[in-house]
Amino acid sequence: MVESVLGYGPGEAVDQDMFGFVHGEDVRKVRTVMARASRERAGWSLLVARHRHKDGSYRSLESNALPILDDSGAMIGFRAHRATVRNDETWSFN
Repeated sequence: MVESVLGYGPGEAVDQDMFGFVHGEDVRKVRTVMARASRERAGWSLLVARHRHKDGSYRSLESNALPILDDSGAMIGFRAHRATVRNDETWSFN
């Protein structure tokens, strides 16, 4: 999904701050949604934010995610299960 939608090849986005790819005007919204989801050990639906393409332009993406829990039930992250580019092209990823 990262390469086909945002232009970054395998490994180019690894170890990067994810918020560096989010448009500055959308960072607060994304941080707020993720903080609430972390507190509630929940995911989110229909979060729309602009993400920077490798060419410097932005793509509006709508995302949905589920929490990832370890064997003890502690939340260790999120798994995006669907992203929609706002021009109605849809990608699902696992």
